[in-house]
Amino acid sequence: MLADPTLSLAAKGVLAFVLTRPPGTRVTLALLSSSNPDPDAVIEAALRELARSGLVPTAPPEGRGAVGRIPARGAPPTPKGGGLSS
Repeated sequence: MLADPTLSLAAKGVLAFVLTRPPGTRVTLALLSSSNPDPDAVIEAALRELARSGLVPTAPPEGRGAVGRIPARGAPPTPKGGGLSS
């Protein structure tokens, strides 16, 4: 995944960050923003890119700034409240 030449470096960075969180971690735009200096617009674009590529499941936000939950490793994606969205 991280060697995929079709993904931007921003998308690869967001993916690497998400994959290193413990399963069940609530990932929010605020968490992603606080972990690096990139503007929210860059992070949101990376999330959209990852969703389009099928590398992250998408789910409607659960509240302002909510991105979703990371599914347990090996578990199938659960879009309703269990994935990522921009």
